[in-house]
Amino acid sequence: MPRRKLSNCDGSQEKCGTIADSDSTDSFQYDSEDSDIIVPVTKRPRRLIIEDDSDDEDSTYQQLPAQWFWEEKNNKPKIWKYTQTPGITAAIQDQLGGSKRELDFFNIIFDNVFWDNIVQETNRYAEKIKSHTHTKRIIDETWMPVDRNEIKIYFALCIIMAQVKKPKIQMNWSKRAIIETPIFRKCMPLRRFLQITRFLHFANNDTADNSDKLRKVTPVINYFNEKFKDVYVMEENIAIDESLMKFKGRMSSKQFNPSKRARFGIKFYKLCESSSGYCYNFKIYSGNDKTSLEYSASETVVMELLQSVLDKGHNLYIDNWYSSPKLFLTLVRNGTNVLGTVRCNRKNMPGDFGKAKLKKGDCIIRSCNGILAVKWKDRRDVHMLSTKHESAEMIAQNGSHLSPILKPKCVIDYNMGMIGIDRQDQVLASFPIMRKFMKGYRKIFFTCAIWPF
Repeated sequence: MPRRKLSNCDGSQEKCGTIADSDSTDSFQYDSEDSDIIVPVTKRPRRLIIEDDSDDEDSTYQQLPAQWFWEEKNNKPKIWKYTQTPGITAAIQDQLGGSKRELDFFNIIFDNVFWDNIVQETNRYAEKIKSHTHTKRIIDETWMPVDRNEIKIYFALCIIMAQVKKPKIQMNWSKRAIIETPIFRKCMPLRRFLQITRFLHFANNDTADNSDKLRKVTPVINYFNEKFKDVYVMEENIAIDESLMKFKGRMSSKQFNPSKRARFGIKFYKLCESSSGYCYNFKIYSGNDKTSLEYSASETVVMELLQSVLDKGHNLYIDNWYSSPKLFLTLVRNGTNVLGTVRCNRKNMPGDFGKAKLKKGDCIIRSCNGILAVKWKDRRDVHMLSTKHESAEMIAQNGSHLSPILKPKCVIDYNMGMIGIDRQDQVLASFPIMRKFMKGYRKIFFTCAIWPF
């Protein structure tokens, strides 16, 4: 900034000093050696440039590093070819043999290791509670250790309760003709069902990591994540998004999201196949997503979920909470094509995107490092990043009144690729949890156990 000349105190035109703007508003540098002159200066507010790659940062005025010099020209993408054979894995097909029944596939996912772990931890927890001298609740002395068959029956009754809804659990064992459901009385007495419900457990409290907020259900989470990868190979198009499981009970990582229908709940990050909604990998928010100094919180989630599918040529679709130029460059270098919406104030985004004023239907592009940045004006500004598109090719689509609407091809591809998580949530809506739970880890268990169906 040009220096400002100041007159001396007696009104003469002799220069007595100059002021150079510095990084601090409290310190000034004078060219004159006369340090007795005090010049009143109006302090100007500093414009802070935030270097942190946080999710809500405003980097519109940040100087872009040399490797992020965006140019107004078509992109030259490096498009990776999909190298996998999608579908049920060969190992699982060998186990199934000639049988293709749903029950056989169910037994592969929920194998004896899964049931034996629940049996062991439930019996362990029951013995610990019975031996505790300061237990406030009265313990039923008729308790007997459960076995694998009993746990399977218990699980089946829980699924039936989700379909045949009644105000109270006891009503499922009622003999009144108008509300009777005989299958419950034939399978298990009510007292035994309540006993198992009280002691149902999935992890050893003595060896669990106390710093892990999900320690009571961590073995189940790890089991399902491994099983989902072992039984199926996803198609080319995949998506990452979050899903909120409705929950108002006791859990420190419970989220409030006014834009969701449930509003209160536990947040799941899911990696799903776009076409079928098959959940390949998931992570549960436990209070802190940022576990790496190299990546931001949103970037950490993406890298953790994609760890087993990198360098296989997938097309990944993500929304603006995850997207950033840095993440896109990292993924394309790891053999993954990426497309998603993005916030215009993300670090390393084109500096003029936030200032550009467009009319409806107008579009501008920038390219850098094999990444295409698009700003398109629909009802509001839409910002996109893509590593698989060369330009903002406009394609006509029928509108609400059958009048053609021009949209960039990347926007159309994004809308088609992001339906995977919504499709899975739509299917899961038909299988709600049997009842409300005060303990969040139990509801997490039943939610994850329903996914393979």
